[in-house]
Amino acid sequence: MKRILFSLLLLLILVGCGGSKNKQIEQLRRQLDSLTINYAQASYRADSLEQIHFRAIDSLRNIYADSFNGLVHVRYRNPIHGYRVSALWHPEYVGYQGKIIGKAILYFKKEDVAFSMVHSHFFLQGEQGNSKSEHFSFNYDKVYEVTYHTTASTSYLRADVPFFFVDGNEKLVLTMWHEGQKAQHAYQFYKMEYDGACIQNGLGQITHERPYSHIDDSTDITKDQIIIHTHSGAFYWTKEYYQRPNDDQEYELRKIERREEDTIYTYRPLELIGTRRITQ
Repeated sequence: MKRILFSLLLLLILVGCGGSKNKQIEQLRRQLDSLTINYAQASYRADSLEQIHFRAIDSLRNIYADSFNGLVHVRYRNPIHGYRVSALWHPEYVGYQGKIIGKAILYFKKEDVAFSMVHSHFFLQGEQGNSKSEHFSFNYDKVYEVTYHTTASTSYLRADVPFFFVDGNEKLVLTMWHEGQKAQHAYQFYKMEYDGACIQNGLGQITHERPYSHIDDSTDITKDQIIIHTHSGAFYWTKEYYQRPNDDQEYELRKIERREEDTIYTYRPLELIGTRRITQ
């Protein structure tokens, strides 16, 4: 059933992002209704579900052939932190340093756990992920099997891969190529569930919370501290210091330093300053 939902998610994104016509949307809805009825009649038999899945996808593939023609199928040969990973990628443009960038749906599976993520700046490692001009070409009927390269570096962040795990697989990080300050790379952080799935509830995610929402290559990260650097020129910058009391707790803002020309201002959260009794 997860394979069916993953495929339908892809179709909805393609139809919704391509200036879809009302007739196409209505046709897709009828196909989904038919799939739902067939699924209910299958009585959860695995062989029937497989047949329904492939019949529905083949039918929808024929209807939306133009949409599927722009997708590159990617499969990683080696497990990545225990996950088997594949992607459906839509290369869109050649970016910084010739990197081919585009949106992709990533599919992670490990034993009984599976989840998918939308990556807005996906790319491939190596020469096949680069172009010396603004033009590029891929074989859309081919499955590109690629190797996920590990590294001996102790650096917390990795810009050489489109995604990676940190903090003992507790967080999944997407590399946002050339989306940081001053031609640097930014990173999107996602917190994982205890069973290895990615938290899907936006209220429980850390992606848009500081300091994670402002991490790029200029960020200093150690085991217990994150320092966010924001540059507005040689004499104008801000540093935000975040610390966590324990490994199982999130980072908390402890101090902000801001430079304006020759003056550096220091701010601390009110709860850290505390109160003092004034005596005569």
